[in-house]
Amino acid sequence: MHYVRNPQNAIPSILMQIDETYARGIEKQASRYIYKNVEQHLGINIEKIYVDNLEQAIASYLFWNQIIENSQPVATFKVESCQSEV
Repeated sequence: MHYVRNPQNAIPSILMQIDETYARGIEKQASRYIYKNVEQHLGINIEKIYVDNLEQAIASYLFWNQIIENSQPVATFKVESCQSEV
C-alpha cells in the first residue's frame, strides 16, 4: 500500500521535522530514516546535495514516494481522500 499526502500539506510537515527549532527526538529519527533509505535505495545523499531545509523537505517527499512506487505497491491512496477511496 502506498499512502500519498498532498505535497501542500506534506512538505510543511516535513520542514518541521528537519528544522532544528521544531524537531524533537522522534522527528529527527524520522528524517534520518528517510535520508538513510533514500541513499540506500536511490544513491542520493539529500543532506549533501540539498543544503536548504525547503529543498531537503521537497527532496524527501519526492524521493520517498519514488522508493515506494519502485516497490510496485498493490494500491495507492491519497491520505486526504482515503475514506472516499476505500
